[in-house]
Amino acid sequence: MQILYFGKRSTFLYFRCKPCHHLFLDPMPSNRALEKLYTGNYEFRVDDTSLRRIKAKAERIICRLKQLQPSGKTLLDIGAGYGTFVKVAVSLGLDAIGIEPANNLFESASARAKSKIIHTDLNKFVKSTQVHYDFISAIHVIEHMKDPKTFLTTALSILKPGGVLYIETPNSSSHLTAIEKENYTFLTPPDHLNLFSEKSFRKMLENCNGTLDVSYQTYSYPEHLVGMLRTVKN
Repeated sequence: MQILYFGKRSTFLYFRCKPCHHLFLDPMPSNRALEKLYTGNYEFRVDDTSLRRIKAKAERIICRLKQLQPSGKTLLDIGAGYGTFVKVAVSLGLDAIGIEPANNLFESASARAKSKIIHTDLNKFVKSTQVHYDFISAIHVIEHMKDPKTFLTTALSILKPGGVLYIETPNSSSHLTAIEKENYTFLTPPDHLNLFSEKSFRKMLENCNGTLDVSYQTYSYPEHLVGMLRTVKN
């Protein structure tokens, strides 16, 4: 395996696995530093326009999940953020809850989704419940994980047989990455620790127990296209 230097943000260094294009932070933050980051007031802000877009996108995702598993009734959203996904899921007839460890995001999510948000992380939640879910969503969460394989295995452990796990994460083999290079939009330490390509994600799934039926899609927001055009122009 050939590892190459990719880019730097402040004092943080990112490296790339040449065969699979996986990007990772090295050295990784300590567990204590990560716990402090996510149990504190995690810096993540979106404007009203972005929230409307998130809501519309959540509606499309949940409708697709229900198509994949028409009998599904329950949903767990890991990393509930502002609570929009859970709120939309409830409005579309699902028995949905979300978990969110960051104090400020938990408060915002609770205001939107009321009692549907639990202030905890995945590991603590799994230890405290015997419930299994028809749908589990993890939207822009796995790239924050120091051990993404364990995170994935833990999430799958509470997914019902025939259930659907929806994961959304940046694509390190995208056109955006190729054009922006060391200025890649999603190099945001210390929170983004692992940035997957489709190849590296498939490789991780191959090492998980059980048989999974996997489908991949890719997309870009308009601002990503603008960023690519600006980079090319410069």
